[in-house]
Amino acid sequence: MMALATLPPSLKRKLMPSTFTDTTTTSDKEVVVDTTAIDELAVACLVNVVDLAASYICTKLYAPLTGTLTSITTNNDAQTIGYVYSRRLKWLSPAAARRKRRRLLDPSCDENDLEGCKSRLEAACDQLQLSSIPDTLLGREEERRQIYQTLKLAVVDGESSPVYISGLPGMGKTATVKEILRTLERERDAQAIPPFTWIEVNGLHMPKPDQAYSMIWKALETFHFQAKSFNAKRARDCLDALFKLDNSSRPVLILVLDEMDFMLAGWDLPERLAPKLRSRFGINRIAFRSYTHDQIQRILHQRLASLNVFERGAIEIYAKALAHQSGDVRKALMVCKAATERALRRVTDTHVPSLVLSADIEAVQACMSQSPLVTRLRQCSTFECIFLVALLREIKLQTEGVVRRMANLTKTAGLPRVPSFADVRAICFELERSDIVRERKGKWALTFSHDEIQEAFLTHPVGRLLWT
Repeated sequence: MMALATLPPSLKRKLMPSTFTDTTTTSDKEVVVDTTAIDELAVACLVNVVDLAASYICTKLYAPLTGTLTSITTNNDAQTIGYVYSRRLKWLSPAAARRKRRRLLDPSCDENDLEGCKSRLEAACDQLQLSSIPDTLLGREEERRQIYQTLKLAVVDGESSPVYISGLPGMGKTATVKEILRTLERERDAQAIPPFTWIEVNGLHMPKPDQAYSMIWKALETFHFQAKSFNAKRARDCLDALFKLDNSSRPVLILVLDEMDFMLAGWDLPERLAPKLRSRFGINRIAFRSYTHDQIQRILHQRLASLNVFERGAIEIYAKALAHQSGDVRKALMVCKAATERALRRVTDTHVPSLVLSADIEAVQACMSQSPLVTRLRQCSTFECIFLVALLREIKLQTEGVVRRMANLTKTAGLPRVPSFADVRAICFELERSDIVRERKGKWALTFSHDEIQEAFLTHPVGRLLWT
């Protein structure tokens, strides 16, 4: 162990004997010490200094982001860096110093840190899932207030009050409406407002627009309206008769029509409807604007909570870049989740704890960049999209297994017809011509990476449904 006499007088006063143990030194003239940040930049947490009493030469620096010791080979650099770090040397308390030394020098403790890093990254991946909706939605406070007041007033008064909500994909429309409905349900259960029920009809689930009548009538079975299955025309007549009844005992029905304008004609409804229909439709329109970089940053920090898995400044830089591009919060969640998975794979392969770096986000963005093939992916037909998702999820990649997987996904998407084996062969032929898939020895392989297909299907109506 290094004698205390070899240390400078200024360090002797700061050093407590209980912090200086046999594990502190690796030779007679080498000691691991803690330093403060230089110029408010956390350059390193630990420094390996040689000959403190003589020339203040620094031989190694510990980088906390990569978890590695970097050797300094140039003598001039070693002397300069050693001098700078030694002048800013600051010892921690005995307990904190011992904990840091154990993390650096004890192999078993390194394993615990590695497992802790993996668990934090895995938890971050779960929190960044599109299906993981927090209790409170940030960045949509004003829109939420308007929708909440309109729906609550309609439920209390028992009167019709249509609302048209517009906005680009990824602006939080569906999530905001469902969060408001959950709030109203809690108030209903507490008997603060009159009873009501609500039904959701998603246009992506309908092969034809007129199927909406059958879906609404079928959903009424849940609410004990003694509904029976009818075709579209019969269901429309029954709904018309039901809503014309002056029955005060019937609870208020909130009908949520999602993606309806896309399924009908791809129109912006208020501008394309005839004036007579527009007046009946109502003028209560709420537009969801693109998220700002502050809102995107707040949403990501809310999802990640106190996990601290991202490099400092990485989220802020990406949020500003995305706000200038589209302001799509779903894309932000997808990119950050893919970057977190990339960091998790790196930690698993190298067995070295690591954060999600800005380089990970940039790599994911580059992988998801536009290309002719990505454009082709976004233009896939319904069954082509289902085939590619089935191919991603099928382990053996054989045609029979992919067909079975497609049948399950087709039912999940609510499509009326399951593709036959001949249909699948035709789909494979078209995708192979586009160089999206390749067949070899009876097995299929994708020419795209998982991240590229994920990004392409984020804006695909069927792909988004299956992916989320």
